[in-house]
Amino acid sequence: MKYLLTILLASVTLWGQSITGKISDKVTDANLNGVNITVLGSDIGVSSNQDGTYELNISELNLSQKIKFQHIGYDEVIFTISELNASNNIKMSPRVLQFEAIETAGAKRKAAIAKDLPQTVSIMQAEEFELRAFVDAGDLLSTDQSIQIDESLSGRKTISIRGGNADDVLVLYNGFRLNRPYDNVFDLSLVDMQNVEQVEIVKGGHSVLYGPDAFSGVVNIVPKNTKDKNLKFSQQFGSYDSGFWNVNGQVQLGDTFLSINQKKGSYKRIFEELEEESNGLLTSLTHNAVDMNKVIDGDKINGNLEFNFTQDKQTFDNTRDLNIIKSTNKLLGVQYSGVFSFLGEVDIAYANHNLSE
Repeated sequence: MKYLLTILLASVTLWGQSITGKISDKVTDANLNGVNITVLGSDIGVSSNQDGTYELNISELNLSQKIKFQHIGYDEVIFTISELNASNNIKMSPRVLQFEAIETAGAKRKAAIAKDLPQTVSIMQAEEFELRAFVDAGDLLSTDQSIQIDESLSGRKTISIRGGNADDVLVLYNGFRLNRPYDNVFDLSLVDMQNVEQVEIVKGGHSVLYGPDAFSGVVNIVPKNTKDKNLKFSQQFGSYDSGFWNVNGQVQLGDTFLSINQKKGSYKRIFEELEEESNGLLTSLTHNAVDMNKVIDGDKINGNLEFNFTQDKQTFDNTRDLNIIKSTNKLLGVQYSGVFSFLGEVDIAYANHNLSE
């Protein structure tokens, strides 16, 4: 006697399902807000709240349908409805790279802090912030869950990491120190993002290598070294009568890459108790930067020569309190890495940093 075995494949359909849960950092267990949650193959989606919770209302789906969780600072994850019903607490892993993997295009230039620290570093590449129109480095760094940016009335922005103090974070520009000597902090609003290729963040104490300045972490701002030839002009308008224009150009001449950036702008705020025609609070800034990278390929000298110059001027005028603050940040740095005649492999650097207020 023969038996006919019939296998029926069916999907279980759910009607009017509401999926709720909570999303947190896999490392720090901090709640994640702003996570994009989408149903693959549909236009249904929501974002997580400030406390990391979410609620996704779906009229009809099956247990095998997939839900994607996506955040700019974390690796995306995908779960089926069945998996979310079993456990709706989602853990997302921060995007981190090992130092050994950090190289910039063209001359294989390794980041300055990569030479010293055998630890992981969080990388924010240029393409991650170019489309989001960040005004300065403070806006960019505020997207990291473990970083806090404190902004004063004058627009000055300081950074703290994992609840530490602002004077415990070392800020570098291509490996050169930017912190002010008298209070060991740096105003991140002075760093324009148009001439930045990537921002490297190392969290945790590194006092042995950098002294007490780096008790909470290190932030290294790396200028462009993409070898692209382009000229870019942008102009921004916004609230508070704000307006900024920026010119940025890159050119390559043989083995020499040159990047020039200039930005100028201002904004005005009117205090509520003052008349509308009053000046209120006026802030203006000017940014100039020149970065050069040259590959030297000779018999006795074979390496990479870098030149960095950046100058930022900011004026804060509080007409209500008759308070005027003028800040200037100027950095000149030259460094060579490679073979230098009979000395062999060397790393030579010189920097002149002037801060006035």
